[in-house]
Amino acid sequence: MEVVEGNNKMLDLKEFNIIIIPMIERKHFYIIRFNLENRKVEVIDNMACNRGF
Repeated sequence: MEVVEGNNKMLDLKEFNIIIIPMIERKHFYIIRFNLENRKVEVIDNMACNRGF
């Protein structure tokens, strides 16, 4: 939120447990979630879910 508000101070990533990065590749949207506490990386992809709605 600091960057959006115009604060140019660099953040220390060690202060966060989870970092989420939104990705856009053409018309495909997904996020990459880095769980620093549990040392996991997850990709959450809307195209990988069941489309049986």
